[in-house]
Amino acid sequence: MTTNTIHQSTVFDLHGADDVSRCVRVDLGYDALDPYAVSLVFHPVSGPVRWLVARDVLIGGLLEPCGEGDLTVRPSADTLLRLEIRLTTPGGSALFVASALEIAAFVDRTLALVPPGEEDMGGAVEEALAQLLPVID
Repeated sequence: MTTNTIHQSTVFDLHGADDVSRCVRVDLGYDALDPYAVSLVFHPVSGPVRWLVARDVLIGGLLEPCGEGDLTVRPSADTLLRLEIRLTTPGGSALFVASALEIAAFVDRTLALVPPGEEDMGGAVEEALAQLLPVID
């Protein structure tokens, strides 16, 4: 049986303003039906928070600073073995540090499932638009 999804749980270190690091479980998810996105579900004490991240941003961030606005990803300044992921909202920002090896292994699995350049969604966008928009004769 072929699966079109990939899931992996890991732990990120949340670096707070108080210079204290806290461990946060994060579930990574990828679905071939949405090939450009990776789901990050953070599980802090207050309850799960889901962010969708462009797969290309995670890939690029493994090598150099990548992303803008509410999400940036970059190798850690002190070691390439760690990856820094900064999430920003109007209410503030959070810096997470993750294992670059774990993220790279997850990304490799997504690339094996849907290689770069083959993200064509098989007409899914066109089909959805056809259902939403009336046909004009």
